[in-house]
Amino acid sequence: EMDLDAYVIRSIGQDILLIGSDSPNKHPLKVEASESGSLFAVYDFLERFVGVRFYFPGKIGTIVPRLKEWSLPAIDLCERPDKFYRKSYDISNDQNALNEEYGSSYRLASLRQKRMMSWALPTTHGLAHNYLVERFRDSNPEYFALTDKGLRHDGTQDLYTPSNKYGHVCFSNAGLKEELFQDAKACLLKQPPATRNMPYNRWGPTSVPGQSFCLTPNDSMYPCRCEGCWKIFSDFKPPRTYQRMSDFIWQYVCDIAVRLQSENVPGYVTMFAYNPYERVPNVEIPANMLVQVCFSGPWAAGESQAKQIALLESWNQKLGKRPWLWNYCIQRSVQKGIPHNTPRTIGKFYQQHQQLHSGVFLETETERWHFGYLNLYVLSKVLWDVNTDLEALLAEHYQLMFAQAAPEMQEFFETLERHWTVDITANTVFTEIGPVTHPPSQNDLWSNIYSPAETARIDQLFALAREKLSADPAALQRLEFIRASLWQPVSEAAEAYQVALNGQNELFCLMPEVPPASISPDGYVTAEFWETVPPVWLLPFYGGKTPGAEIAEVSTRVRTARDQNYLYFQFDAEEPRTAEISHKQREKDGQVWKDNDLEIFLNPSADRKTGFQILFNTLGCIQDLRFEPGHNDAKWDSGAECRISIREGEGWLAEIRLPRKSFTDAAGKPIALADRFPANF
Repeated sequence: EMDLDAYVIRSIGQDILLIGSDSPNKHPLKVEASESGSLFAVYDFLERFVGVRFYFPGKIGTIVPRLKEWSLPAIDLCERPDKFYRKSYDISNDQNALNEEYGSSYRLASLRQKRMMSWALPTTHGLAHNYLVERFRDSNPEYFALTDKGLRHDGTQDLYTPSNKYGHVCFSNAGLKEELFQDAKACLLKQPPATRNMPYNRWGPTSVPGQSFCLTPNDSMYPCRCEGCWKIFSDFKPPRTYQRMSDFIWQYVCDIAVRLQSENVPGYVTMFAYNPYERVPNVEIPANMLVQVCFSGPWAAGESQAKQIALLESWNQKLGKRPWLWNYCIQRSVQKGIPHNTPRTIGKFYQQHQQLHSGVFLETETERWHFGYLNLYVLSKVLWDVNTDLEALLAEHYQLMFAQAAPEMQEFFETLERHWTVDITANTVFTEIGPVTHPPSQNDLWSNIYSPAETARIDQLFALAREKLSADPAALQRLEFIRASLWQPVSEAAEAYQVALNGQNELFCLMPEVPPASISPDGYVTAEFWETVPPVWLLPFYGGKTPGAEIAEVSTRVRTARDQNYLYFQFDAEEPRTAEISHKQREKDGQVWKDNDLEIFLNPSADRKTGFQILFNTLGCIQDLRFEPGHNDAKWDSGAECRISIREGEGWLAEIRLPRKSFTDAAGKPIALADRFPANF
């Protein structure tokens, strides 16, 4: 018998034996959860004894050396990974295009070549995938969480959050707890799914018959409002209730696991340590429970990373063994358009903390798969062999991929990593709801980070590399591929920003000073003065369609003015169907955005960082906030006053008076108005 993912490479006379543990009747390039030990032996043999390198599938990413002579020593190897849990969720926006070009299993081929974990041990939100909605929505609505509106979260509520379609449970309902125990018992004893009325006659995707059953709550867990749950979940304001909530959830799951253990049911219960139940509970965790700890991971820095490692250490102490991790290096949710190439950061993180984990599931969705190919390559090598020489591994990559242009391409890749870790993700703070990354503003990104000077420098690196490889067509082809896949999207986005910025500079409205005589007794600008101010018009929002494809049926004109104490705005909105206007009378900072409303966006300092948003509906109700990259401050009070007049069958007129003194930064320091500053309406 062999460990999972282990294999043997052995020379026997003139023959080579390559053998591992394989799943019968499962094609390793078609089924992700299929043991592939023999295939791993083949890939390792090609790497170790032939010098092949599998950076990514296809001719460009596979290095095959030209050997004039080849001989083999006597071989007797038995290999297994240092970390048993080695998975990545590297789904990309261009996945379909890759599959069309390379076949339907591009991503899976990459996982196999990198010898990533080839078998299943799911821990992901099992209560969402155990068909509770299908089985119990009609017969036992009490199994589902009670909402604040007195309804049941049974897969029919708030479907704008995708996970809500699976429902959320009531943790105080004894009947549901019994059903889950019976589900787990039947699955672990390999009983037919039909014995538990499972639809489609199969177990859910987070259950492995005879091996494991997942009890992790649904994602975005809704706190049940029933009397039993709400005494735990009430005052749902972190971090005060997090320990209490963690104890409550873990006690629920551990009760089921202990009962399974007492009835000698084999196998494991799997569970996330995940917000809001990531804290180590004051509950005894039985030996048949396997825990995966979730936190940001390699990209976190400073205090944020220190707190996460402290959490991981506490779980190690609690369990008496190393849990495995779920970490996040998600490019498309942090900064779109920029490659998240951070192989050194990722490799060092898992090496430095190797004594605290037994592997990782790295969630790393991206716009373009090749943005992160080197991350995945380094991750796979470090998880297989924790003593991998990172610097030698990276140097070999640059040399094998780019030959004489290795220095220029090393500088390019390290520039990507430096900008991502230092300039883009470094502003991660540990908040009450966990680590939150505040990405740079678009102005910072394209004016300071990937500035015109920086993009010109990187362009020059590629020019020098191209010149060096003029006589090496294979390396030149790889260079051009990397340029098109990793650099061209950045270069084009930088150029597009400069074009847009120049275009914005041509779009302006005048904000003339209002003489005291033109201020009426009620404090608003007189109609006579407004007639002297040239208006600007709102344009249709085309949302990705061709500009001009949508024609404005009615117009909205905006005029602006100022004096020493106030900014003034007038909106004249045509609306022939005034009787159908949708609005509600709302308290200050109510959800005005749900109504027929108009909105003002201002960046008075012109720093393109600190902005202010004022919303008002046709009843004069106001909502306002201050925003910075990655953070909204709804407590900011604009002090704005609004006067509305509706002309039946014609439209409505809004006049806004906004105190200049209300513009302050997060520390309360006044913000002076620049002579020219960005705005949007």
